[in-house]
Order: sequence, then C-alpha cells, then structure tokens
Amino acid sequence: MKFIIKLFPEITIKSKSVRQRFTKMLQGNIRNVLRRFDEDARVRMDWDKLVVSSRNDHFHARYLETLACIPGIQYFLEVKLSTF
Repeated sequence: MKFIIKLFPEITIKSKSVRQRFTKMLQGNIRNVLRRFDEDARVRMDWDKLVVSSRNDHFHARYLETLACIPGIQYFLEVKLSTF
C-alpha cells in the first residue's frame, strides 16, 4: 500500500529552509499518527511531496480516514503498485 501526499500550498511557497523544517514536522506528525496502529508505516520526504508506504493492506480504511484528518496535507493519492 502506498500513498503520495501533496503538501498544503502555504508550505510550498516558503523558503527552502522553512519548507524543509515544516515538511519534517509534517513527516514526523504523520509517522507518529500512523505508527499508533501500524508499526510498518514508512514516510519518505521528496521535494514537494511525502510518500507513505506500508506492507499491511488490512489497515487501508484506517489510513484513508487518518490521512484525511491531518493538518498540512492538501490532498493524497493512493498508488496501485504493479509489475511489468
């Protein structure tokens, strides 16, 4: 299971140092909330997005519910992984 999280626009217009600090705070907040019910939750930071991944698919509904309530997230996209 994988999600791409787009940052709130107010974060993306900040200077590089402030954007990095806010993104790290958001990354930590997401990790803390998701680890309450899923120890395999991983949050990776990219330039303008965060990537959340987990090997546990049975928490799918809980992920959707939780990510929708975290401040600082503009929207999130679910990614379906497939092989060629």
